[in-house]
Amino acid sequence: SLIFVIIVFGILLFSLPEIAWCKASGGQPGAFLSWGAGARSLGMGKAFVSIADDASATYWNPAGLAQIDRKEVTALHAILWADTIYDFISYVHPITSIGTVGGSFTRLYSGEFDGRDEYNYFTHKFSDSQTAFGLSYGKQIVDVLALGASIKYVTHNLDSHKNGNFTADVGAMYKTPLVEHLQLGINLRNLAGLRTGEHTEDKLPLTLRFGFNYKLLRDRLALVVDLEKSRVPLSYHFGAEYWAFNYLAVRLGTVSYTHLRAHE
Repeated sequence: SLIFVIIVFGILLFSLPEIAWCKASGGQPGAFLSWGAGARSLGMGKAFVSIADDASATYWNPAGLAQIDRKEVTALHAILWADTIYDFISYVHPITSIGTVGGSFTRLYSGEFDGRDEYNYFTHKFSDSQTAFGLSYGKQIVDVLALGASIKYVTHNLDSHKNGNFTADVGAMYKTPLVEHLQLGINLRNLAGLRTGEHTEDKLPLTLRFGFNYKLLRDRLALVVDLEKSRVPLSYHFGAEYWAFNYLAVRLGTVSYTHLRAHE
């Protein structure tokens, strides 16, 4: 049965039909919040909603905070194209009998743009910055079920223009008693929104992410699948993690999007 599971997972991982290998969410409001958080989850193709057992749970699934039993911090700093950087930092703090709380900060920053007037004369330098501040909470409700929620404030500053959104996420994790070593995870992002600042029609899209992981070899090997649906086509995330030793893990993953066909 182990060989069968690995073969099926491998087929899904490398030969999905009707898949286009492209990124399709760059133009939507708050798209930077889909970029990921943490080297571990990114190494698994962003298939992490059903695992989320470290400080990046504030990003992937707040219900995962219930699995954390010690203070933890994680940070990511990525230098992208010219004068553009992406940052993520998260801190989580378990509180006995209450649950686990966490705080996070996400930012995409681009600078050194030239401002010009109607005659194309240089006027000043300006930047484009998108940030998100989040507070999260997760708790184990019963042995097989954990719930969590996050409140975020997302802002967009472009030169002297500024707008923001308050939004909420909810998540859950479930260990089904029907299948041993199988855990399910779900996260709903941007359930409600309140816009602030200058008038804008931008609205953060409701996003659903669902996934599961199955552990083998005495929990050393995890096979993970995530599906995400937003305004963009359905995306598929496949990952695997194998702990060779207590402090050494090998990970692989891939991300793909459903192919959009033009209709006459």
